[in-house]
Amino acid sequence: NSRADDTILSTLFTKSRLELEIPSNLPLCLTPVPINEDEYMENLAVGYRLGDVVVWNWKEPRKVHHIQAHTDEVRALASFDDGRVASVGDDKHLKVWRGAKCVQDMRFDFLLSAVATSGRTSCAVGAKNGDIYLVNVKNGALLHTISAQKRCVENGIRSIVFVRSPAESDKEAVRLVIGSNDRTIKTLLIRP
Repeated sequence: NSRADDTILSTLFTKSRLELEIPSNLPLCLTPVPINEDEYMENLAVGYRLGDVVVWNWKEPRKVHHIQAHTDEVRALASFDDGRVASVGDDKHLKVWRGAKCVQDMRFDFLLSAVATSGRTSCAVGAKNGDIYLVNVKNGALLHTISAQKRCVENGIRSIVFVRSPAESDKEAVRLVIGSNDRTIKTLLIRP
């Protein structure tokens, strides 16, 4: 019954209403943050125009962490299974946060615009020049650069997501789905 479902959703959103406002700071991106690998989504990380990342507990509601994460706009956020958060900003940095502590900081040559995580260590970072960087955040190693020229991505990466498919013949492989400013969506098969 669609009407009953609408009423339930309306009630949930009314009771769970949360205003996450920081005066004069525009929210640009967000990601749910798991508390642990089995429990999900009481916390929400929000990236702001002035470089802040704020983790909110939407259930209580309260601010969990307020981090001055970047010196410029936070462009994208993604969470790892264990609750760490990856952030990229216009300051050309990929940072990984455990709570309010930065546990990894990598600088790139181009403005960063997208980030995706897979498992506990894999991270894909999209740049405004169209390049994609595959990173191991455990040791800070740049594993591979997928060049914009080779992959025909122009005008920058807008969004990235890892997708696992049980239909793949190689069970370790993942697909990287990329949305770019050239109005295309591309998929790449990534093998370990």
